[in-house]
Amino acid sequence: MAGRLRIGVKIQLLVGVMAVVAVVIAALGQWAISSYDSRTDAILDASRRAAFGQKAGSAIYAIVMDSRGVYMARNADEVRKFAEPMAKSLDAFEKMAAEWRGVVPAEQTAEFAKLNKELVDFIRFRRELIRLGLEQGAPAARVFGDNDANRSNRQKLGKLVDEYSAMADREVDENHLAMDAFAGQLKIGLLLGALTALLGGGIVTLIMVRRSVSGPLGRVAAATHRMAAGYLDEPVADAERGDEAGEIARALQVFRDTMRRTRELEAAALAEQRRRAERAEYLERRTAEFDRTVQSLLGDVGEVVRTVSTTADNLHRNVDDAGHESASVAVAAAQSCANVQEVASATGQLRSSSMGIAERVRETTAIVRETVDVMEGAGATMASLDDGAKRIGEVVSLINDIAAQTNLLALNATIEAARAGEAGKGFAVVAGEVKNLANQTARATDEIGRQVAAMQDTVAQVVATNHRVAESIGRIESVAGAVASAAVEQGHVTDAIVQNVQEAAQGGRSVTDSISKVSRQVEAGGAMAGDLAHMAHSLADRAQSLRAAVTGFLVDAKTV
Repeated sequence: MAGRLRIGVKIQLLVGVMAVVAVVIAALGQWAISSYDSRTDAILDASRRAAFGQKAGSAIYAIVMDSRGVYMARNADEVRKFAEPMAKSLDAFEKMAAEWRGVVPAEQTAEFAKLNKELVDFIRFRRELIRLGLEQGAPAARVFGDNDANRSNRQKLGKLVDEYSAMADREVDENHLAMDAFAGQLKIGLLLGALTALLGGGIVTLIMVRRSVSGPLGRVAAATHRMAAGYLDEPVADAERGDEAGEIARALQVFRDTMRRTRELEAAALAEQRRRAERAEYLERRTAEFDRTVQSLLGDVGEVVRTVSTTADNLHRNVDDAGHESASVAVAAAQSCANVQEVASATGQLRSSSMGIAERVRETTAIVRETVDVMEGAGATMASLDDGAKRIGEVVSLINDIAAQTNLLALNATIEAARAGEAGKGFAVVAGEVKNLANQTARATDEIGRQVAAMQDTVAQVVATNHRVAESIGRIESVAGAVASAAVEQGHVTDAIVQNVQEAAQGGRSVTDSISKVSRQVEAGGAMAGDLAHMAHSLADRAQSLRAAVTGFLVDAKTV
């Protein structure tokens, strides 16, 4: 974290550390003053309690003296003379007792409660004494107050006041001694605290300076010296820091990487130079080998081209001679084919007459067969219709079953709705509607079943009629078939004659076609032979051009 802070921020942090040290010292001083004030307040409270004890003793003595004046008064005026100052003294004494209670610490509350009880009793007794003296006279007051019990109580009160005053005096002395001891300890504590805070702040400051400023800068300087000595593979420390030392380290990394790349580029340039020299030597060697190989191949190609050219010329002349001979044979074959064709034409007319009769009979037979096929198709359609009617009947039965089950479910729902009472009335209405719908479905399916049964009867009648018509047409087909057989037999005889003549004509045409094909092939062969001769001459020219190009390339390659 400290490595990411700027040096200025770190200096500010050091100032902050020193400020914290000052705050700690100030806090110690404040604590010392507060403790001193607390102890001073304790001494003051103890002094007040001691003073209240002394005042209480004096007040008790004055009140007792006034009480004796009341005892010794000869008349009411003298009683009043002592009673009025005594009443004022009691008021002041009561007020002082209340103030005395206010300065009593919590740990002395139980002890002071005993004294306070005696004080309250003393004040109440003396007020009663004043009342008796004013109302009944001095003798009554003397009888009430001038006795051993009253003197014993007063002495007990005086003893308690003296003891409490003495205890307060001891507290004052003890607090003074404790104050002196605390002052000595406070001096030592403040001195040690200040020294500790200053020493701790100095150590923290020194550590922060060494770790955040001088240490990183020293490592960067050492890395710079190592880099200047040529050690470029060592890592640069503190580059990850976010302060000025980190920036210097990162800049040094860039410089190191640049020097490293420069060294690598120099090594690569030397390697490339060596590679080019080796490649030039290799190319020169391979070029010489290529020159020898190409010259040998070009010589062989030239010889082959000359041989092919001579052969192509001879082939072209032979093909021309064969073309002339095949043309003469083709003319003779064409004349023979024409004669055979005339015989075939005459025989064909006879065959056409026989075939006309057979064709009319076949047409009649075909019409009869079409009629039979139509009747058979109608029968198949009727059978399909009958099957469809049966399936419709099955579906109707299934619907009847579903309607019966729906009716049964509606009845069960009505029973359950009746059991449910008032809450099932709506459900009962729906169940009734479902039952009515099931009854309507059953009636509709019954009607569909009757219609399907009627349709099945009609289909059965149509199928029977189709069978009878099909039998009649079958007899007609037999008669037409006999006539057609006779016509066909006559046609077969004529066909045999026509076939023989046609075979002869076909043979002539085959010969003519074969000769024509031979002529075309001869012409094609002549053209191919001409092309071959042309390509052979062109190849010879290209071989010469290739030799010249290769020779020029090799010369240029050697020059480079």
